[in-house]
Amino acid sequence: MGLIIIILFICCGKCAMDYRYPIKLKNNSNHKIDVFVADHNKGYPDTTLTSQRATVNIDIQKVHYEDFSLEYEKIFSYLPSDTLSIYIFHTDTLNKYSWAIIKEKYMVLKRYDLSLDDLRKLDYTVPYPPSSAMSNMKMFPPYNKEE
Repeated sequence: MGLIIIILFICCGKCAMDYRYPIKLKNNSNHKIDVFVADHNKGYPDTTLTSQRATVNIDIQKVHYEDFSLEYEKIFSYLPSDTLSIYIFHTDTLNKYSWAIIKEKYMVLKRYDLSLDDLRKLDYTVPYPPSSAMSNMKMFPPYNKEE
């Protein structure tokens, strides 16, 4: 009986450590997008693209969950500033051009520069194109309600 209790404690402890903290990336556009979340290495205010392409493809009207093993506050504590940059690319652009050209010409559809407060206001759901709830949040190019 004691062995069963010990095994249960070990299993429950393992489950608690495996908790994920997701950011929901939602593609509301009429085309596929690729997304890169700059959650380590260089970060805002350095918004240059990394030397290697590391994106996730999201289909039209689909959702991708970017999972983190750390609490959101901890993630932001590791960033160079209080800002998480999320880069959105048109999938066709990535298929047509080399990463070197995309970097050189900064061919991003949108770059969100979000604070932890911004993510909380969005309930950890980041849409593309940006919603009206994002109108006062940092992004490049700036928010345009016509998108």
